[in-house]
Amino acid sequence: MSTKKMQLLSKTAATSRLFQFCVGPEKQKFTIHAALCARQSHAFEALVYGKFKEAAELYVEWDDIDEPTFISFWEYVYTGDYDWPIEVASGDVSTDGDKLLEKDADNNAVEKAAPAVEEPPQNDWITSCKPKKKKRVSKQEMMWIDFKDSWCSELPTPVVNHGSQPSLTHGDILIHHAKVYILGDRYDMTRLMSLSYRNIHQALVLMDFCERTHGDFIELLRFCYKELVPDRLTRLAVHYATCHVEALWKEKEFKQLVEEYSSLSTALIPSMMLRLN
Repeated sequence: MSTKKMQLLSKTAATSRLFQFCVGPEKQKFTIHAALCARQSHAFEALVYGKFKEAAELYVEWDDIDEPTFISFWEYVYTGDYDWPIEVASGDVSTDGDKLLEKDADNNAVEKAAPAVEEPPQNDWITSCKPKKKKRVSKQEMMWIDFKDSWCSELPTPVVNHGSQPSLTHGDILIHHAKVYILGDRYDMTRLMSLSYRNIHQALVLMDFCERTHGDFIELLRFCYKELVPDRLTRLAVHYATCHVEALWKEKEFKQLVEEYSSLSTALIPSMMLRLN
């Protein structure tokens, strides 16, 4: 898009009227420029400029949307993206062994090369030249690789902002991104859906899945079956559950969830069959 056209769009948005959103049970009021709202999707354009009551009053009530979800939506409308809304303790995030991500002074992600591997002593060259046996990849490992690759987004990978608030969990992050995804689906905002879906997948990949974080994922899985969510989000959660089903089955909450929702067990069985040796 040309600079001239960008300036025209910015002026149009900045001079447009403000559309008011009444959010959550507390009825907190927020405003967004109407032109920016209308640009998000055809559904939003109809809401803002159509023949509905909301368009005439420049006002809509979103009592089923919580404030953190709306704030992420607000940030997306004005910037085209949104940050991780909740910080997690750095100990709960695993890193890729091949490369470590760090932020430079300009807040851009840069790759830090993994430590160089020492060359074997010269007198061991005969041993090192022997062909190594290929490590057999287990079906569990294959499924995890499939999970990481199958749901990858073409969007850039977000850089996780590590925090130091131990009271906040990965469950908070996962549920938040799921709610943003649902809002995007409701108003057909395909890019917002892609961003939030990327964030959910990345959070699951980076999460150190251990006894401490089992409940965080179970919280997301319960959300997917208790609430009305898009099928794609549920399938992502089920795929992740299959990768860790042995550990999850030791959790009472997971067993209760499977008993409560027969559709969950039905979804798990086909994937689990692939794990059988």
